[in-house]
Amino acid sequence: MVSCQRPGPLFVSVQQSPVPAFPLQTRILYPVSHPSFACMKAITGMFILLITCVVLVTGCTSSPAPVPQAPAATVPMVTAAAPPDLVGSWAGTMQGYRKDKGFEDFSTSTITMVVTEQQGRIFAGHYVIRLTSSELNIPFAGVISRDGRTFSIVEDGNGYTNGEITGTGTIELTHVDDAPPFSVAIDTLKKV
Repeated sequence: MVSCQRPGPLFVSVQQSPVPAFPLQTRILYPVSHPSFACMKAITGMFILLITCVVLVTGCTSSPAPVPQAPAATVPMVTAAAPPDLVGSWAGTMQGYRKDKGFEDFSTSTITMVVTEQQGRIFAGHYVIRLTSSELNIPFAGVISRDGRTFSIVEDGNGYTNGEITGTGTIELTHVDDAPPFSVAIDTLKKV
């Protein structure tokens, strides 16, 4: 084993002192306090041994054993049911909330959702909203979800609506619009 201890003095020199009271002066010379090459080599070797042990213990040098796999189960092909036909007019009532007006009950107003075309799960049309003093016509496009029961609509400059077929010939729409003043509404519609 290599010793990393500081070596003893290299040599001792004795000289005549220029001061008569101290006739002899002794000097002991030590080497510079750097570890020896053999000591550095021993430390490096121990460090490499430590790293190798860590790698072996943590398992970084081995690959995992292959896991046997069971044969793939055959999944029966599920065909999606035909999407519901929304083409036609759906009319009903609405209620909502608007930031500047608070809760609103549109008992004297009506909303009609007119679906003019549908291809598969995608449909388009417009809303006709009859207020007491005016009528709004708002174009939209929508998509029916895979479940065949829920759908989403984007309205031209008027926010977004989620819908749900709640029964034969009935749907419920929940509308959100974040444009100032923000608003929400619930519409209950029946096919006419």
